[in-house]
Order: sequence, then C-alpha cells, then structure tokens
Amino acid sequence: MMPPEVNNTLVECLQYTLTLRLDYAPAADAIEGTMMAWQTTFDNLPWAWDEERDSQRLKQAFATFWANAERFPTPRLIIDSLPPVPPPTVKLLPHKPTPEQMAANRNRLQQLLKILSKGKTL
Repeated sequence: MMPPEVNNTLVECLQYTLTLRLDYAPAADAIEGTMMAWQTTFDNLPWAWDEERDSQRLKQAFATFWANAERFPTPRLIIDSLPPVPPPTVKLLPHKPTPEQMAANRNRLQQLLKILSKGKTL
C-alpha cells in the first residue's frame, strides 16, 4: 500500500495532467473513478513504497511524461517511466587501527614481500 505522501504525489500529478487537456483524458464525470483506478493500480504493485524516495521518483516519471505528452497516459506508461531505485548507501564506520594492528599488518606485509622476492626470477 502506498504511504500517504506517495498517494498525495500521485493525485497531484494526475490533477496536473488533467489540466493539460490531453487527448483521451477522462470526461469530467469520470475523473473520480479514474483517480481511484490509478490509486488501486499503484497500491497493488508488487513492491514496498518508500515515502521520500518514491514520491520523488513518481514526480520524475510524470515530468518525463509531461515533456512529451500528447494523450492521457495509462498507469503502465508512468510505471515504466519510474526511474530505477537507487542502490542503498552504505556508510563505512571510521576505522583507526591500533598500534598492535599496525605492527601486525607491517609484519604481514614484510612476510609477503619476502615470499614474492623469492619467487622472482629474471
């Protein structure tokens, strides 16, 4: 189910789309039913909505549509225009090695250098 923010974005974008008076736009008496059909379609998509991320993605999909619009869209057209979900950001924890870890790392590097130098032939 869509969070309220995503639902509101969908409704706002559809309202704006209606103001464009595109070909095949629903008649005035069918607008409420059209809105309900769109909301049901988006509610039943097989993914979890994220309020912040998906409101922006929905706005971008409609903006792309509006730039080229000639006729009223189907939900599938907007769904297919949704930008991909960005990968999650991974925050690395700051790591400062202890003096013991640094010494152990130096020793290990020296061992590896010895191994490499023994295998080196010219």
